[in-house]
Amino acid sequence: MVLYKPPRLHTAPLREGEENTLLDWAARRFPDILLINGRKKFEGGLVHRLDFETQGLVLCARTNKALKFFVDQQEKGLIVKEYEALTASMQTDKILTVIESSFRPYGKGRKEVRPVPVGNPIYKTEILSCEKTEDQCFFRLRISKGYRHQIRCHMAWIGQPIVNDYIYGNYKKESGQVYGKPGMDAFLALRASSIAFNDPDTGKRKQFTI
Repeated sequence: MVLYKPPRLHTAPLREGEENTLLDWAARRFPDILLINGRKKFEGGLVHRLDFETQGLVLCARTNKALKFFVDQQEKGLIVKEYEALTASMQTDKILTVIESSFRPYGKGRKEVRPVPVGNPIYKTEILSCEKTEDQCFFRLRISKGYRHQIRCHMAWIGQPIVNDYIYGNYKKESGQVYGKPGMDAFLALRASSIAFNDPDTGKRKQFTI
């Protein structure tokens, strides 16, 4: 099944018994997903995660067989996700079509990541389109293999920080300022808007979009 994760909600618990996560919400209606031998402890049938600030679509298996199938599809790059993002920069004359790098953990508690131009594996963020709005840019992006904070880090790396990103943008968390607008505390302008994968029963391609 495909779930919608609101912003500022963890996809899965960080420790046993933790509530108020997307997985916890889904399990209240579909308790069987917690019986699946997840890729990590406490993840149940989740195939992938979105970070706390990001909203959008998450794929979840309801059987061990389906999870194994999806994990194989993911490793082959056959689960394709598209994102929508608003960025703070208006410079679009030198926008790349593909951003590529490896990653390394960074900072206190290794909570951030930084791009490494040469390394293994290499993660790609494709830029499908870019449109200027009144004072921002609207991007459509696509990935088939993802790393934690990949899109947020890649967009900042090319000078296009995502609006309201206090880690990789210029959001001043201490003062509650969002790009110089005092008193605002808006959501990260990043949404996982589409996911496509092969059906584990029929093999046919399926796509879900919001």
